[in-house]
Amino acid sequence: MGKIHDFKLFKNSGVKFGELLKVIADKGYQGIAKIHQLSEPARSWGFPP
Repeated sequence: MGKIHDFKLFKNSGVKFGELLKVIADKGYQGIAKIHQLSEPARSWGFPP
């Protein structure tokens, strides 16, 4: 299968998030904002409390 980028793997998986679910993703998923409205990047020091 070889190497696959994280976000490409996510898109191909068909996983869907509920509209009210907030998604916090690392930099590998930068394009997720185009797919899911309630998304934000994870901070480099970790997830918010």
